[in-house]
Amino acid sequence: MLLISNSVAVLANVDIISHDTKLGAEVDVEINVSDVEGIVDIFLLTPGSLKLPIDSFSFEKTESYQKSINLKSLFLSQPGNYYLIAVSTESKKLLASDTFHVENAGFFQNLFAPNNAVGGNEDLLAQANGEEEPEIIAGIENPRFRFVDFPETVAVFEEISFTLEAIDVLEELDTDYLGEITFEVLDDQNATVPTNFSFEEDHAGSHQFNTSIRFSNTGEQILRVFDINDETIEAAIKIMVTQEQEQAQSQITLSSPTPGITNNNRVVFEGTTDVGVQVEILEGNSLLDTTSSNADGAFTYTTSPLADGDYSFVVKTENAISEAINISIDSMSANLTSFNFAPQPVIAGQVFTTNLVFDSEVSSASIIVNGLQTNLTAIDASEKRFSASAAAPLLPDTYEVSVVVVDKLGSSNSFVIQEPLNVIEAPSEQVVTDGADTNLDPGFVIPDFTQGNVFGNPPTAPTNIIFQVADKRIDLAWDASSDDLGIAFYSIKYGIDPNNLELQVETATDEAVWFIPNLANNMRYFVQVFAVDLDGNTSAGSQVVAIDVGRPGSTSYYGAADPGVDATGTYLDANAAAVGGPDLTGLITSETGPSNMLLVLFSLVGGGYLVRKPKGK
Repeated sequence: MLLISNSVAVLANVDIISHDTKLGAEVDVEINVSDVEGIVDIFLLTPGSLKLPIDSFSFEKTESYQKSINLKSLFLSQPGNYYLIAVSTESKKLLASDTFHVENAGFFQNLFAPNNAVGGNEDLLAQANGEEEPEIIAGIENPRFRFVDFPETVAVFEEISFTLEAIDVLEELDTDYLGEITFEVLDDQNATVPTNFSFEEDHAGSHQFNTSIRFSNTGEQILRVFDINDETIEAAIKIMVTQEQEQAQSQITLSSPTPGITNNNRVVFEGTTDVGVQVEILEGNSLLDTTSSNADGAFTYTTSPLADGDYSFVVKTENAISEAINISIDSMSANLTSFNFAPQPVIAGQVFTTNLVFDSEVSSASIIVNGLQTNLTAIDASEKRFSASAAAPLLPDTYEVSVVVVDKLGSSNSFVIQEPLNVIEAPSEQVVTDGADTNLDPGFVIPDFTQGNVFGNPPTAPTNIIFQVADKRIDLAWDASSDDLGIAFYSIKYGIDPNNLELQVETATDEAVWFIPNLANNMRYFVQVFAVDLDGNTSAGSQVVAIDVGRPGSTSYYGAADPGVDATGTYLDANAAAVGGPDLTGLITSETGPSNMLLVLFSLVGGGYLVRKPKGK
């Protein structure tokens, strides 16, 4: 019987033919060889797992050979299964193997019984007395792996978890084993088995396989595991597979979310239930949405952005319902209790003062007016009261005032003050052209209209977006936009629909680098970057880039991206120069990274701030 691994590249066609025998007798072995080049070593593996060198042969690929080997009785010193293996000297690959049995018989049986049992692993070994011997299964009598917590009886299609340990010839745990293994079920072609697995040093010879095996046929099944580079390092186990077990009572197991307070206004539901059923997500008695469990019973769902407040969620199927998950969403890092602008209204170009008071201690705060950011300073030891002076915009209008705040725990947020800044024209008696009017308010700045198009030129669009994907986060960088007066900040729009980028973050400075936090893993996001200049003009958007966060099978640990799509939703060419790719050189470093405020965000919270609509709190 020829045994050749179907899991490794076979380098030769080697036929080993052996005969079973009695203890104290000899065995003649015939080796038929074709399509072989190089030196082949022949070994005998004894029932005690001793690997005995027998002979070596040199073969040329253009010829065929027939070699005979006589195994003397001194090699066959104990009863049991013996393995004869052929190994390439150069590659150390197993080329072929065969098994024969040595039986412990009495003196007269050894002397007179004919040695007429032939066959290897496919036939039952009939001895001279005509009695049927048990089937020889490689790996059962001399295992080099040990199955731990593997049930003796399972139901068809029942998922099985177990631990596999590598063992040495003394049947002790081999903590130094570093081989690559594969599994096979001998008589069940539709069985599900784990994929190839490589032991590493930190595994210490042991690994747990979770819900990795399912049998499709009933009856006695044999599960075999072996080293793909040396099939003599193997083990096998017999399992009785019965009819499908009674339907277990339906239940829902949730791994996410967890009860408590969160500053993420998107709630992620992940768990398991029955296979292929509809899963409902409810808040109180209101149905939020439905999803379905897959072939493994797993499901996942992420809500749309939710307002701050208290929620009680349940997950429900036709046959089961989860316990209530009580969550409080508080996306505000610190609440603003009072504010004022002085003077109000303010003359165009005039210096005005902003005073803010928060309900808890604040690490840093700043305001953004017309795209220009001004840092505030704490005015007392409470670290709740902040103030700053800034020049009003040069054009009369009503301006939103955004506040960026980082609290003492490192949580950050951005929100718009409910009362806008009202900027009015300077009185006519204050408008001068020669600077001679000494009654002019010292805070008033006269625009220089001689330059032309001072307020009307939008910045150029950002280009060459590159990115790096981390756990629930995307780090971004791009080529800076240009503008006649200068860039105030960048606006990053994103979402899961390229035609509806409903979410947004804004950079703290004009540096062309920022990040998007609090994302869902295993999700594709679409990202587009805009520049905002000191006049408040917004550029055209960059090309839309599709980025996968934590998707299985990606080229990095957490994810990768495809080339993306342009503003019309058309996917870009993979070689387009303006599309981000794997070259992340210089993406975010201490030299090219954000300003001091951004560094605080990176070090304390690892995330940016979300621009949200005002919420009643």
